Amino acid sequence: MAKLYNDILHYIFQKLNNDGSSLLSCLLVNKQWCELVIPTLWKCPLKYFEINNDYLISKRKRILLNIILTHLSEKSKQLLIFHNINIYGGFLSVFQIVLLEQEIYKLFVSECSNIRYLDLGEVRHAIYLFPGAEICLLNLNEVDCKSCLETSLFYGMAHICKLIEKIYIEFKYDNIGLAQLIKSQKRIKYIKVEEITNEEREKDDIVKALEEHADSIIYLNLSIQKTFSYILFPKFVNLQTLILSERMYVENEIMMMNLSAATYPKLQILELEYISIHIAIKIIQNTGGNLWKIKIRTIKITHSREYIQAIYKNCPYIKYASIYLNNQNLDELEIFLTKCQHLEAIDVIVIKGDDKLKSCKFLDLLLKSAPNNLYKIHIDYRYFSIKSLKKFFNNWKDKKTLHLYDHTSNWNSLINKYNMKGVVGHIDCRGFWDDDNSTGIIWNDK
Repeated sequence: MAKLYNDILHYIFQKLNNDGSSLLSCLLVNKQWCELVIPTLWKCPLKYFEINNDYLISKRKRILLNIILTHLSEKSKQLLIFHNINIYGGFLSVFQIVLLEQEIYKLFVSECSNIRYLDLGEVRHAIYLFPGAEICLLNLNEVDCKSCLETSLFYGMAHICKLIEKIYIEFKYDNIGLAQLIKSQKRIKYIKVEEITNEEREKDDIVKALEEHADSIIYLNLSIQKTFSYILFPKFVNLQTLILSERMYVENEIMMMNLSAATYPKLQILELEYISIHIAIKIIQNTGGNLWKIKIRTIKITHSREYIQAIYKNCPYIKYASIYLNNQNLDELEIFLTKCQHLEAIDVIVIKGDDKLKSCKFLDLLLKSAPNNLYKIHIDYRYFSIKSLKKFFNNWKDKKTLHLYDHTSNWNSLINKYNMKGVVGHIDCRGFWDDDNSTGIIWNDK
């Protein structure tokens, strides 16, 4: 029973992971709570610096540094004293700073036997050379890195680390060392790449290394420019999540060809930004019916009717979906609502044109055909009259409580102003895409 009690408390404290004030209060309850809260607080202490107060940030950093310095070994302290380094303040030369940093690295490597996450972009020394690195880094599971880092750092990590499953890459230059680190892993499952250059590369060692893990990768998040090797897309056959942003905002024939040819039978989540609706349709049609979330943001809106058809014909379990709407495809919306009985949320983007949206007809379709699970709608309230909204809300009252969102219009303010009952208005779109029953991929510090 005591073990179960501890497990429940641990779960609660994990949910409070980003609420430092609440965790501090829990810390003071009793010894048992204190022992459970401490590991949560120390899991990522730097996140408590994410505040808009320079004085408080500086104070917290000094406190954290002092705590770390008190744990230095006597040998390290004597070495620093020998070199006239005052660890609690004062001016330090470049040599003294480097020496102090090395002793702190040595402390962490020797004392931390199970590091799971490492941001290599913040590593200023050859961490793999410190005594105990073989144990410290052995179970490393997640890495953030930049392709412009020293090749030797990646080679050194590759000799020790074999269990990395999750990797974030800021991709500017090709790096054979990073390619070797990727190749050395037993099973990479989660990839996030942000391409920050549009210059042509002579080599693609990193891309070739990723290709070797194509069968095991289930999560792919790419923010890319024109230089990425699009030929890889059809090879990720076991993808469950595909998030893709084409940052050049232009149609790329090679990308279109490879994405259109790709088959993703296990895909569950699809998010596309600045990718054409035509490509989205092809991807949806080539999935195995497991998609439950489709989020699309594009500039040029075409084929909206075919897009809606692709969803209701190929996604029987869809719960969250972006829909492009105008008066010409309201009939397809009715079919969509009727067939997609698992639907919980619709993200409605109204296609601007010559005709004003028949908003009353849209609301009537929701009342007539919306599945019982639907409770979230993302749409601009400026398409509706106050009278039509009040009528709609009154007729909706026997269904699930409706939550309304938009990224430009404040539903919360509107509903409070006109005292509308039975619905919940949100100030913006935050929380709309959150699904309570799914476990999303969280990237540290990104």
